Amino acid sequence: MPNSSNRVVTAPLADDAKPDPALQVRHRAEEALHAGDWSGAMTLLREALDEHPDWGQGLAHLGLCMAHQGRLQEARGYLIQAARLLPDDIDVYYNLGAVYQQLGEHGNALSCYKEVVLACPEDHAVYTQMAESALRLGRVQDAAVLYTEAVRLRPDELGSAAALAQIHLQQGDLHHASEVLRGALTHHPDDTTLNLGMGLVLELQERYREALPYFRNVVLADDQHEEGYYRLGVCARASGLLQEAEAFLSQAVKLRPDYAEAWHELGELHHDRGDVELAIAMLEEALTQHLAIEERRKSWGESPDPGPKAQTLNALARCCQASGDAQRARDLWEESLAVVPDQPETTRALQAATPRYRRTSLTID
Repeated sequence: MPNSSNRVVTAPLADDAKPDPALQVRHRAEEALHAGDWSGAMTLLREALDEHPDWGQGLAHLGLCMAHQGRLQEARGYLIQAARLLPDDIDVYYNLGAVYQQLGEHGNALSCYKEVVLACPEDHAVYTQMAESALRLGRVQDAAVLYTEAVRLRPDELGSAAALAQIHLQQGDLHHASEVLRGALTHHPDDTTLNLGMGLVLELQERYREALPYFRNVVLADDQHEEGYYRLGVCARASGLLQEAEAFLSQAVKLRPDYAEAWHELGELHHDRGDVELAIAMLEEALTQHLAIEERRKSWGESPDPGPKAQTLNALARCCQASGDAQRARDLWEESLAVVPDQPETTRALQAATPRYRRTSLTID
């Protein structure tokens, strides 16, 4: 929401001066603004602007009132007029930037915010707003630079740190993601988003035992956090803690029965234990959930990622082969390659499992 700190500043009346009706209206408008009475302030501001249409602060405040009432197009018009009359008023540019942002005009928002940071280079909140608009414009690297500056100016600001860490994670820059998350965790040690992010960084670095305390913090803070339990299960299994992994993964699917990845991980865990029959049951459930998710996303006009489904098909094929069902294993590998063709390891597995027939001569000597 635009900045509501704009205040009408008026010179005090001399004791022997006669009250000016227009000045009284301005005072009443200011009181209404202080009270958050946007509708009442609008009426008074319009009355004052009828007599003084070039009153820049009045136009700025009227734009602010419009914005607070969701009338963004009108707010933009009044704030543009105010900016022309008050080119040095930073609050006007900030509020206009915020309105542009809400209208989705992020290029214009950035231009307004730039005026603010040129005048107030230590205002961390403006860098955060600029970063959000840069992201909407697809300027990810610019957003990272802006979030970095926001975090530098305000190290304990949670939103900017989390957003910056997310950008680094998406870019595969685990080192910088880790730096940002560790710094933010010194100020917010119990935050679930930060703990989840730090755990993910360590998991991606295959530092599974180090990741476990962070994921544990997630589920301690939120015992309904299914991804926290899933990540605990993945890292516990990778650390050889199979009993604990089974408990965590079972809790994940209990909280979210359609959690295909958690069913898949349970299948892999039972395969590790040598319980092929139970592994097949878990992987069949994972495949069922992948298919259901696929259908839902297609109905929404989305293209689902085929990778997780292909992984489940491959794991199920290996289990079927181990159980002696070679034909089912071949069918599953063929289905996996139809979904994701570029899988050299799966191709080799299918070729190895395909019977080779030796030509036999029918000639009788």
